[in-house]
Amino acid sequence: FSTLQFIDASRVMLDTFFGDAQRQDLTVSLVEPLGPGVLFELAALPGVIAVEPGRALAARLSRGGRTERVALEGSPFDAQLVARVDRSGAVVPVPPQGLMLSGLLARKLEVSTGDPVEVEMLGGRGTRLALPVTATIDELVGTRAYASSGMIDRLARGDDVRRPHRCGRSSRQRRQRGHGSPSMKQRQQTAS
Repeated sequence: FSTLQFIDASRVMLDTFFGDAQRQDLTVSLVEPLGPGVLFELAALPGVIAVEPGRALAARLSRGGRTERVALEGSPFDAQLVARVDRSGAVVPVPPQGLMLSGLLARKLEVSTGDPVEVEMLGGRGTRLALPVTATIDELVGTRAYASSGMIDRLARGDDVRRPHRCGRSSRQRRQRGHGSPSMKQRQQTAS
């Protein structure tokens, strides 16, 4: 019985993370940051129907004597190819200001909404500043930290960063390969 529970829990976790949250078919990670022109080049590839920018910065988050190294992730507020999905399956938007931390990361740092966290960018100029935790999300996996694309861009200030770009194919193409999934509208109705 416990083996079946483990298999079922694993399936739910994988379906949530790789089906509901990571909706893209492909992520392109670049060694050097490039301008927005690369989005147009990716969008021009055969079969690509959507392209979204993303950014990840190496950072150290600290509060009191507690410190965690993370990839501070950012994507557009209206992103369709990547979503932050909590344990209940609801899509949680990244706040326009401050940080959103996974519940596990918030517990490790012993912070809650409204608390300031020191953010030190690793690499580049080593920017340091205090940002408030404006939201937490109870995710199924990991110690993750998120900020809006605008906040990430302000934090970077020319730091050496990766810019992953996500590409999605039409739902017809996904079904042909056996990767059909409900549309964003269907997901939002289900989560409500």
